Order: sequence, then C-alpha cells, then structure tokens
Amino acid sequence: MNRNAPIRISHVLTNLDLGGTQVILLQCLRHLDSKQFDHNIFSLNGRSTAFDAGRLRRQLGELAPIYDVNLRETIHPGDVTGILRLAWRLRQLRPDIVHTYHFRGMVYGTLAARLAGIPAVVCSDHALSSTGIEGKTRDWRARQAYRLIGRLASQMVTVSEATRREMIAWGGISPARVEVIPNGVDYPPSPVDRAAVRQRLGIAPDCSLVVAAGRLDPIKGFDHLIAAAPLLPDSLAIQILIAGGGPEHDHLAHFIRQLQVEDRVHLLGPIDNVPELLAAADVVAMTSRSETFGLVAAEAMASGTAVVASAVGGLPELIEPGRSGVLVPYAHPRALGEAIVDLIRRPDLRRQLARNGQERIRESFTVSQMADRYAKLYCQLVEAPRTVFDSAGDDQPVTEKLA
Repeated sequence: MNRNAPIRISHVLTNLDLGGTQVILLQCLRHLDSKQFDHNIFSLNGRSTAFDAGRLRRQLGELAPIYDVNLRETIHPGDVTGILRLAWRLRQLRPDIVHTYHFRGMVYGTLAARLAGIPAVVCSDHALSSTGIEGKTRDWRARQAYRLIGRLASQMVTVSEATRREMIAWGGISPARVEVIPNGVDYPPSPVDRAAVRQRLGIAPDCSLVVAAGRLDPIKGFDHLIAAAPLLPDSLAIQILIAGGGPEHDHLAHFIRQLQVEDRVHLLGPIDNVPELLAAADVVAMTSRSETFGLVAAEAMASGTAVVASAVGGLPELIEPGRSGVLVPYAHPRALGEAIVDLIRRPDLRRQLARNGQERIRESFTVSQMADRYAKLYCQLVEAPRTVFDSAGDDQPVTEKLA
C-alpha cells in the first residue's frame, strides 16, 4: 500500500466498562503497529463507575486519546444532538475509518460517521444471538435499525459463524458485508504459580477447584452451576469459585443459601486477574445461555485448564467436543455436574483436553492472529472503501473482493 501517513481509526463504544469487547480492543491496540495505525476512542456513556473501569480506561488512554460523548444509556430520540456532536468531532479528526462496537455504538457511530463524510465504517457486533441483542429482547425497532446500519456500514464484523448467521437471518445483512474475525487471547500466557494462587484462595492441596468467571448476569447461567453443586458426590472434595460482579449477585447468593451449598460454592466478586484464577483451576465451567465467542473459555484453554461449556452460540466453534473440551446442554445441571465429576475423576483425560485446548488456541485464536486480521481489513478498506448501499447482493466476502 502506497501510504506514508498512518491509517487513522476512530473507535466508538457504548462504554469503557470492563467487558470482553473492551478487553479485545485493548489487546488489538497493543498489537497493531503504531507506525501503521493511529487510534482514538469515543465512549458514548462517558466515564464509568463500574469496578476496574478506571484501570481499563487508563490502559486504553495510554494507547489512544479518549473522548466522552455522554449520551443516555439506551437509544433515545433525544440523542440526535449527541449524534451531531459526535459527527462534528469526527469531522474535526477526519479518521480514515470509524470502527463501531455493539448495538448502540453501531447505531450512533455509523450515523455520525456517515454525516461526517467518513469514507469507511466497520461495525463489530459481539453480542447478537438467537436469544437477544446485548442481553435485551430483539424487537421490530431494533431489527429495522440493524438493517439500516447494515446498509450504511462498509463492513460488518463478528466473532463467530453462529453470530454471522444471526446477522444475515435476523438482521437482513448481505453476506458480502459480514466477515468473521474470532477473538484472540494471549498465547503463550504469562506463567502462573498455581500452588501459590490456590493457597491464597484457601484451596487445600487435595481439593479440586472448579472456576467460573464473568459478569453476574442471567445470560451467563451461573445459577445452573450452583444447581449442579448439590449433585456432586460428597466423596469428592470440590470447591466452586465464581468470579465477577453484576446485578445477579444477591440472587445467586440467596440461591447458594437456599441449596445449602455455602461450604462448596463461593462468590468472589470482581477480581483483578481472571486469567491467573483460570490457570489455577482444575476445571473451568462456562454455563452461558448465549455466547457469541466465549472469551473466558479461550483464556482457560490457553492457560492449560480443561473446560466444560454450554453448547450454545460460538462455543462449539471454539471447543472441539471430546478433544479440546467438553460441551453440555444449556440449563442442564445434571449433565454439567456429571461432566465436572468425570474430569475430576479422570486426571489423564483432563490433562489431554487441556493440552489439546492449548494447541487449539495456538493454531487459531491468538491475539496476534486477531490483530493481523483487523490490520488486513483496515488496509483493504482504505485502499477501496465500500460506498453506502453498494453491492447488496454480492455473495463474496469483502476481504476477497478488495484483495
């Protein structure tokens, strides 16, 4: 590509809370060549008071300027002035590409980018599933907005084939506009002293540790892991730790007391180093009702820990059942419990799944691979940006068309 100046990219997110999308953006910015790409970030909701949001904001701020738009937390007609403010700021910055994330970021960011005359717009949806969008029910208004954004965007990006199918079937997006770029995790991961971490957590040497992590939200299905706890045999010393904060905390705490499993299941709250906890576990459980990718599962696999996960969304694309992990039906505590017990009782199988999981990550799901795919997409769009409403019936992926 004949270009001396770096490609300028504005990233538009709903917020800078600590979440999978925000972590992926941080990883991308750290791995993309700073001489080739120049970034800035817009947060629609402004500053967050969520746990660890301040640290994430500081980490992102070390890599790119951050601008707060301060809009409402839901889409509202009164936010037209906010879209105009965002468009004015984008017109000042004159990025080559605006990259938007999640539904609100996509709607506001894409409209503002087109009003500002930005030549290329990328929309990344990491939250659309067959059950909802960003944890909310899909309705006709959301669908119409999604279809409009799909026509205005230069390229739609998602993290799994499952979500790509939803984009096309529900969102009405042309297959030509949807590219799958799976998330990536650090590999090889930083070394972890498992014994020291377990000792710090109060886990006895002869005890098996099952870990789950994520936002305490109904969509994550942590109640099914708790429901599996009474089914585990008393002959096995198993402790279950659930890391994360969120609106379901009190409900889950009550459920633990109701099932009288306080001696076996513990809510850790938000923690600083989730990958370290995953590496210290014998088994990581992912019990989600919906997952577009499964970042926690990928981090666990990279760390060399066996994973048991719901067979939903993008998880079957990440985990090869019986080879690099175990898949169980969603909302089936008995099947989940049986899978956990089987792995605890069969350490050889557990270690084999863990080795295969690491190999799976190394081959296909590293941060460097993900960053390379985004770099390729950005360069192609700058060379030949997709115009609004063009090629709606083209069956070829944009990356092939522009290569």
